[in-house]
Amino acid sequence: MYASTLPALALVTAFLAAAPALADECAPTDTIDPLRLLRQTSLDLRGSVPTFDEYERVQSAPDRSAEVDAIVEEMFAGDDYRRTIRDYHRDLLWSTVNEAILAEIPSPQARIRPIAGIWQATNKARTYRGAAGVACLDQQQTDFDAEGRPIPIQTYSGPECAGGTCQQEGWVLVNPYWDPTTEVQVCAFDAQALEFGENGLSCDEYSVNDERCGCGPNLLRCGRFTADGDVAAREGLAEEPLKIFEWVITEDRSYLEAFTTQTSFVNGATAHYYNWQSGAQDPERQNGIVSYDPAFAEIPELEFGADEWVPVEREGGHSGVLTTFAFLIRFASNRARANRFYTAFYCDPFVPPEDGIPAEEGEPPANLRERNGCDGCHEVLEPAAAHWGRFRTNGTFGLLRQELVDFETPREDCAACSEEDGPTCSGFCQAYYTTADNSHPDEFAEFGGLPQAASWLSNEERGALETGPRALLDEPDEQRRIAQCTVRNLATHLYGREMETSDLAWLDEQTEALLASDFSFNTLFRTLMADPRYRAID
Repeated sequence: MYASTLPALALVTAFLAAAPALADECAPTDTIDPLRLLRQTSLDLRGSVPTFDEYERVQSAPDRSAEVDAIVEEMFAGDDYRRTIRDYHRDLLWSTVNEAILAEIPSPQARIRPIAGIWQATNKARTYRGAAGVACLDQQQTDFDAEGRPIPIQTYSGPECAGGTCQQEGWVLVNPYWDPTTEVQVCAFDAQALEFGENGLSCDEYSVNDERCGCGPNLLRCGRFTADGDVAAREGLAEEPLKIFEWVITEDRSYLEAFTTQTSFVNGATAHYYNWQSGAQDPERQNGIVSYDPAFAEIPELEFGADEWVPVEREGGHSGVLTTFAFLIRFASNRARANRFYTAFYCDPFVPPEDGIPAEEGEPPANLRERNGCDGCHEVLEPAAAHWGRFRTNGTFGLLRQELVDFETPREDCAACSEEDGPTCSGFCQAYYTTADNSHPDEFAEFGGLPQAASWLSNEERGALETGPRALLDEPDEQRRIAQCTVRNLATHLYGREMETSDLAWLDEQTEALLASDFSFNTLFRTLMADPRYRAID
C-alpha cells in the first residue's frame, strides 16, 4: 500500500467508526440538542451561526435549554433580527426597484450622468442645443446673459438641427447635492438654477425640454445616474415598505398596521428623490390641467447621504406597504397589485383552470368576468383591483386628486376624444379613462368617459375605488384570512415544508392564537419556534 493513501484511509476508518453515533444524532426524536437548537434559531433569527461565547454559555449552563431561551430573547432584540424581518418580507413583496424602473418614471426632472467627465442631461437640453444627443463643449463657460443663462460658444448647421442650426455651451463647476464638498464639471445649460420656464410655470413642475429649466441649485432637480445607476435612491425606495414591516413588528404593533398605516419612512436619498425628482410632492402637473395629491404631508430635507430612517406621514388613501413607491412601481397595474396581495397575504393566488382556457363560441365578451375560463378569477380580481383605482399606474407614482377624478360622472373631454371629428385624446385620458381608442366598443358604450378602474363594477363594488386597499382587511373574515396566511407563510419558512392536510387543525389553532394576540408577529415567531414541529427531528 502506498504511503500517500494512508491519511485518506484513516479518514474513512474514522468516519465509519463514527457512523453509529451520526445515525443516532439524525434519528427521529422529539428532543433537540440545545446546541443544535441554538444554531438553528440563530440562523432563522439572525441569518448567522451563534458566536463562540454563546456556545460557551450554553455548554457551561446548569440548564442548557433555559440558556438557549435566554439567548433567543436577546436575538429578538438585536439588529440582525430587524434585518431578518426585512429580508423575509422582501421575498413576500418581491421588493425590487432598479435603475431601469427609476429612469422610466415620467417626471418633470431629468437624469444627469457623467459623459467623458462632464455631467450632463442631454435630453433636457435638446431644445436649447437644437437636437437630441448634442453635448456641451469641453471648455469652461464664461459668458452669460443678464438672467444668468449661458451664451453659446459655438453654433453650427446640420440636418439633425431644428431650424438647421445647433449651438453648444461649455461647462461650469457645481457642488452637487450628493457630495456638496466636491466640485464637478456640469454642462452650463444643465446647471441652470432659474426658477421659471418659458411658459411661466415653475421649473420644479414643468417639462424636461423647457429650454429655460436646468437642474436647479446644486443639481437638486436632476436624478444622479452613473454606470451603476443611482444606487442610493433605488435601494432606499425598495427598502421603504420593508421598513414599515420592521417598525410594526419590532414595536409589537398589530401586523395589520403594515397594510393600513399612513406612516412611512425615508432616509436621505429617498427624501431627496421624493422632494425633488419624483413629482410625488408636486400638486400640479402637465401644465396644471391634471392634478395629483401630494404623496406625503411633509418630507424633511435630509442630507442626501444620511442613512437614518425617519417617519413621515402620507396623505389621502395611502395604505401601508400596499401603496409605497416600491409596491406600486413593482406591480404596475391594479390587477397585478391585487394579485400580489392575494398571493402573498391571503395565500390565495389566481390560477387558470387546469384544463386551460376554453374557446368562446362567438366573439369573447369585453367583460373578463363573463369570459369562459376567465370568469372564475376575474369575478374576484376585478373588484379587488378596484381598491387601487385612485392610484396611478404603468410605472408612475401618485394619487389621483379626488375632486378632479369622478368615478360616477363621465369626463367630457375623455368621452369625446378619438371619436370621429373629435379632439385628440390627452395622455391623461388615454392612461386613466375609457376612450374609444383604448377600449372595446361595448365597454366604451357603457363606460365611455369614466375612469377605466370603474368599468364593469357594480355600484356597491365602486365603493372600493374610494376606500383603497385598506378595505381588503377591514372585515373579520378578511382578517382571519390574513392571519391564517401569515401563520402558513412563517411556518413554511421555518419548517422548510409546505403545510399538509394533516396540519389543518394545527393551522386553525395557530390562526386563532394570532388573532387573540392582536396580530403580534413576534408572539407568532416565538410560538412556532417552540412548537415540536420546529424542535423535533423527523
